[in-house]
Parts: sequence; structure tokens; C-alpha cells
Amino acid sequence: MGRNSEGVLMMKSFIAFFFLAYSAHACTTVHLSADDAGGLVVGRTMELGNAHDLLSRWELVAHDRGTVKSKLGDNVHGFVSIDVLHNEKSAVTLTDGMNEHGLTVSVQTFRTAEYQDRKMRDFLHTVTNFELAKVLLGHAKTVNEVEDLLQKIRVVGNTSPEEWRCHWAIQDSNGRSIVVEYIKGELVVHDNGDVGVLTNDPSYEWHLSNLDQYASVAPSQPDASAWSAGSHPSAVGHGLNLMGVPGGFSPASRFVRCFILKQHLTYTAPPTTEEEAVAAITGILNNVHISKGFVPLLVDDTKDDSHEITHWSVLKLPGKAEFWFRSYADMTWRRVEVGGLEWGTGRTFERIKMDDGVGVVDVHLQ
Repeated sequence: MGRNSEGVLMMKSFIAFFFLAYSAHACTTVHLSADDAGGLVVGRTMELGNAHDLLSRWELVAHDRGTVKSKLGDNVHGFVSIDVLHNEKSAVTLTDGMNEHGLTVSVQTFRTAEYQDRKMRDFLHTVTNFELAKVLLGHAKTVNEVEDLLQKIRVVGNTSPEEWRCHWAIQDSNGRSIVVEYIKGELVVHDNGDVGVLTNDPSYEWHLSNLDQYASVAPSQPDASAWSAGSHPSAVGHGLNLMGVPGGFSPASRFVRCFILKQHLTYTAPPTTEEEAVAAITGILNNVHISKGFVPLLVDDTKDDSHEITHWSVLKLPGKAEFWFRSYADMTWRRVEVGGLEWGTGRTFERIKMDDGVGVVDVHLQ
């Protein structure tokens, strides 16, 4: 592909992604396993700041087979995704999604990404980093197929601003989980099956090294009797085992907190049913949920709707091809059985607005 052709491709992607990418700040993905849930249960949050009217633009959209175009051709697999509503109806600006086979992709900000050089050869296709998620959902069934596909795709995007760059958390119905990053122009794929967490900058490898600083945190009540001076110090109350776990909302803090909470609950009370796994992941997501006012405004931004908040969260069961979602104000999970939709029939699916009020349900006692 020549420089001019790629420039047109990049410009189209910039227009399609404008309402989302300029304001992306923080995202968290975490997963654990439960046999009754068909394997992995994946949770993800979308945090944005300086987004202004973006909260009202989020939609849950079902994309039928053959309706999403890319350099690889029309999508072979149908998929459901959370998109941004904008004037270009044909553009797909997905940030998270699952296809009919249970493959799921989360797009998360990674400012230090360096994508592949446009001059690199031996690639069948060239796509921008903004397009990669829809390409993978539309043309792969499993993580293995994703890995094969990535060897044939040149991913570009180095001319875009840092805040537009991203990495990807990907899981499938077989229980495989990977992180895809581009570091210094090279594709790097990490197995994420054990750690099961992804946030934002720095790189995934940096976050793994950072976990070593928390080796003293233990899933048991501390006991100072062996070295205390009489009755002091003594463990008063409970929850002291998590002293030292960061409570902030930076990518590093969220990564550590989600990992330790996941590991501790898996060690002390491993989920055995889908209900337990969903409750566990929901609890972890609640730990990184950002309400308006938790994070200060930027110095030069005084607009009231510029606060960083958790716009929405999703919960995904790849083994069952189910996609659950909730919004900032309505914390009730809503479920889509992605594998059970009438794919390939040419029907038009309803588009669901994500921001639709608090969602209070009245209870009438008899």
C-alpha cells in the first residue's frame, strides 16, 4: 500500500474514531474461571475523561455477517459491540465486543504503543490500530485464529496522537486469554491466562514486574504475636491483609488491585458456579468504578461534564457467547445471548442506548 492510500485509510479511521479516541483515558479488564459459566468470566470497564457529550452517544449494536467492511473484506462472523454514535453511519467505532463464536476483544488505551512501519513487507493486509478489533471479531473464531491472522496483518498508526493508541485484551470460548501490544514497531503477544488483568500504560510486562512489589500482601489475617510487645500491635478488626494495596485509579493501581483481589478470592473462596463468578467479577469491577468527582478535572478544563467517570461496564461469558452490559447510572446487568441471535438472515437488529437513566425497579409489597 502506498503512502497516499494509507493516508486516506488513516483519515477515514480518524473521522470514524474521533468521538471516542481523543478522550480515552482508562480501562480495566479482569477475568477468572468458573466451570459452570463455561470457562472464563470476563469483566471490563470503560473510563473516560474530558468526554463532554460522549456519555449519550454509546450504543450496543449487533453487526450481522457481511455488513462490516475492512481491508480483509466483509465480516464473516456476526458480532455485538459497544459503539459510538456519530454522523458516519457506515463507520464502526467499537471499543468492546463479542462475536457469535464467543471471541471477545477489548480496546484499551496504550499511549506508548509503536505500530509497524508502513514499509514492512510480507503482509497481506494493512489496517490501522482503530480497525483491528472489528477485523478480529469479523474474521476469527478463536485466539489461535487471532494469532494466525496477526501474522498476516500490518498494523499502522504511528502518525496518530499518543492518546489515540491502544492495546487489546482478547479471550475465547476455549478459555484462552492474550494481550496484544505493539512495542517499538514489533508485534508482542502475551499469554494472559494466569494473570488475567489488563489496564493501560505502561506495558503489560512493566505491570507484571510491578506486581513483585506486593509479594508481602497475603490472603490471611496478619499475626504479630511472635514479635509484639505484649498486646501491641495486634490485628484489630479485619481486612488488614490488604494493607498496602493501592487504592487509586491510575493504571498501575488498578492493575495491582484487580490482580490481588482476583487472586485472593480465587485462593480463599474459588467460584464454583456462574452466579458466584459473576458476583466475584462484579465486585472487582465495582472496586475500580469511577464516580463523578473521584478524579480531579484537568487544570485547563472547567466544564462540568469533563469529569472522568466509568461510562459503562461489560461482563462477558465467552464459553456461552453471552455479553452483559451496564451503564454509569444503571448498575443492573443486561444480557445479550450473542450466540443465539439470528445471524446471516439479513435482519436489522435494534440498537440499544447505553445511557438510559438510573433503572430503578419499584417493588410492590402485597
